[in-house]
Amino acid sequence: VVSGPLAPYKGSGTVNGAGDYGSLLTATDGQIRGGGDLDKFRIVGPTRLAGSVTAGGAKNAALPALAATLLVEEPVTLEGAPRVRDVETMRRLLAHLGHRSEWRGGALAIEPGGEASPDDAPYELVKTMRASVLVLGPLLARYGRARISLPGGCAIGARPIDQHLRGLELLGAKT
Repeated sequence: VVSGPLAPYKGSGTVNGAGDYGSLLTATDGQIRGGGDLDKFRIVGPTRLAGSVTAGGAKNAALPALAATLLVEEPVTLEGAPRVRDVETMRRLLAHLGHRSEWRGGALAIEPGGEASPDDAPYELVKTMRASVLVLGPLLARYGRARISLPGGCAIGARPIDQHLRGLELLGAKT
């Protein structure tokens, strides 16, 4: 039986099957491991597998949900949000905009706080992640105006935000 976190899912699970259990889980470098953080795993068969793996939350689902908390005045809890750099950066940006948040077990609890300044999304934060553009719509909806620096954080090259801006213009915003 091989058990432990099966990254990238960061859950716990057990792989059961007949034969040599140690050969069921191998890392990309060919080393046999009994769990831990792996980029991928390879099943060597024929072997019947049974068990379960708990999949963690998706960053690209959590970030828009975090930005949307700027629109509400009551607490929000996101279950299964991943603890990754972009989520932590968004937490810092939301804190700057008046929201408090804390991890409670596997959930992220967000508590709306004081009034945000729609003209003050610090470049030091927005330059580090593409998702910072996601706060533009909620700030615009809440305050009638918003301004942020161009987002950064994309290692694969330039990714324009023109479609975000076009959508806001279609809703009546002036750029």
